[in-house]
Amino acid sequence: MKNKSKILYLVFIGLALLGVDQLIKWLVVNFVPEKGYFVFERWFGIAVFSNEGVAFGLPMPKVIFYIVVVLILYFLLQKFQKELKQGNLPILLGLTLVITGAVSNIIDRVARGFVVDYFHLFDYSVFNLADVYIVIGIIILIWLEFKKVRSEKPKETKTKLEY
Repeated sequence: MKNKSKILYLVFIGLALLGVDQLIKWLVVNFVPEKGYFVFERWFGIAVFSNEGVAFGLPMPKVIFYIVVVLILYFLLQKFQKELKQGNLPILLGLTLVITGAVSNIIDRVARGFVVDYFHLFDYSVFNLADVYIVIGIIILIWLEFKKVRSEKPKETKTKLEY
């Protein structure tokens, strides 16, 4: 697959995933009641939660947050460009997922001042689809790195002991 077709393929995936997450956020904000919809009592449900913090709702000054996000996105895009030249599609897919999730959450922060989380799990974990993209992308990248390190490891050679 040529670089232009890879870029188009990955851009299409990224935009489609971004659109799905943003559509769900819009639907949740506009149509889910304040107390939400819960299935299996408090184990799983859909409800609106405004996350003004960073990962796991941890607080961080906005100026520092935006500087960190811009730096991380810059390095991710540099890595994407490098991997594109090498034609490494699995790594590009992982990077696409991470970048797409980050961009979707950034859109929320800029448009609303907070990130909309909507999946409630076990009554204490709240996240959105963009978070899932980021986690899956990171898992892909870590798995590929472990696979690479493992394949580069020199194989042990058995030698006979001399008497």
